[in-house]
Amino acid sequence: RGATTVSMSCSREASRTQRPRLRLVVRDDGQSSGAGRADFVCTGPGLARLEHLAAEAGARLAMGPGPVGWRVEVRLPLD
Repeated sequence: RGATTVSMSCSREASRTQRPRLRLVVRDDGQSSGAGRADFVCTGPGLARLEHLAAEAGARLAMGPGPVGWRVEVRLPLD
């Protein structure tokens, strides 16, 4: 929230041993709220809700500090 630069990427992942997934990654530049600092802890109902919705959809969700700023990644099953 409030980052000066936000980027998103989307890709399809498939392999012979796993079912296909859609991978979405959102990154920000870490220019707000302390995001990207090693001591930054992000909690709140918004992130808990994302985790709940991902679990309901059978998705994998990962979030936390990235190399620069904050990163949220979700992998959704396509079938």
